[in-house]
Amino acid sequence: MCRAAVAVAVLASAPASADPTLTAGASGELVPSVSNRYSGGLPGAPSETASGPVAYGVGALVDVNVASHVSIGFAPRYLLGLDAGTAPNASASQLDLRVRLALHTHAARAWTIYAFAAPGDSTLFLDGRMATTHSALALELGAGAKLHATRSFAITAEVGYQMTQSFGGVSVVGPGDVIDYSDSFLSFSLGFVTTVL
Repeated sequence: MCRAAVAVAVLASAPASADPTLTAGASGELVPSVSNRYSGGLPGAPSETASGPVAYGVGALVDVNVASHVSIGFAPRYLLGLDAGTAPNASASQLDLRVRLALHTHAARAWTIYAFAAPGDSTLFLDGRMATTHSALALELGAGAKLHATRSFAITAEVGYQMTQSFGGVSVVGPGDVIDYSDSFLSFSLGFVTTVL
């Protein structure tokens, strides 16, 4: 009887279990400025760099803890309001499909901080006078903090910087109007995650 009481006391005083195995969440994204690099129109045309307008987006995350302080997940994101910098009134949206590797640690009782790398595929959807869709490799590096509101729900805040390879020849309606386009940008996000398993 005494041994059973001691065992119960030990279990009750033990720290909470490790982070949940599987979490899922969503976020809103703000991209203050997009750095556009493009060249084209005529053979041998020089490359130019321009800053696009403020863009917005939504993201999602499904994350699995694979080891202590290490998680891997799937992190799609859709951005609106991009500017390919070629034609008047031309706009673009971008879909990022990324795999995310994160390293995290508990900074305080209710806080977790983490750093992540998210390589993947980025697809550019062109509107206005542009009528093509192109894909390229992308890589985002970033860091974030997680505030645990309850045992199964947390609020997240992140900052990241994404670099995208050239989307290749992006066609504009008109003879010879072809550009080589790539972008990079700093993004801020606010979201949540919840425990699934």
